[in-house]
Amino acid sequence: MKVGLDIDGTLTKTFELFIKELRELGFLLSDTPEHKGTSYSDYTLGCIPSEYYRRWYAENFLRLRRLYAIQPGVQDALQNSPHTFVAVTNRCTINGSCPSTLSWIQEHSLPISQVFFTQNKVAVCKQQCIDIFVEDTVHNALALAKEGIPVLLINAYYNQNVSHPFIKRFFSWQEIPSLIEHFNRRKSFS
Repeated sequence: MKVGLDIDGTLTKTFELFIKELRELGFLLSDTPEHKGTSYSDYTLGCIPSEYYRRWYAENFLRLRRLYAIQPGVQDALQNSPHTFVAVTNRCTINGSCPSTLSWIQEHSLPISQVFFTQNKVAVCKQQCIDIFVEDTVHNALALAKEGIPVLLINAYYNQNVSHPFIKRFFSWQEIPSLIEHFNRRKSFS
């Protein structure tokens, strides 16, 4: 099976780092912002002016990339799998993020055969014949599911209100191997 992977918020603990950074900048006082968004970017944009955030993020992306922690269990789940893994991310919208993303994957010894930098995950997944996709953001998960691409959605503050027959929520990377195998056998989440 060919498994598509998002990076930020899925392979990485991006949201936790953003909360820490926003707290240090004085924009956030708690770990659970009251602003209800559909991605970690929506949370940050709810806390600080959007132009300031975009400029700050562009200026700090490479520094932040080095600080991104890998989600617990990712390496075991991927390294012990017979499946092919492909990363599909829109990270390259930030100057310099393509090489740093490839370095991050290599530094963590992730068995990812290809990396696609795009804002249209659906098109890449269709072109690459992705069988199932692992994601964290609502808009990407729904877009993929609506096109018939099954999604494993990592549980996060910002994706609580999503439901679709092609979306299955999971809570830790330790669940991923059995969820993928279950899907591979049945071709559904039921």
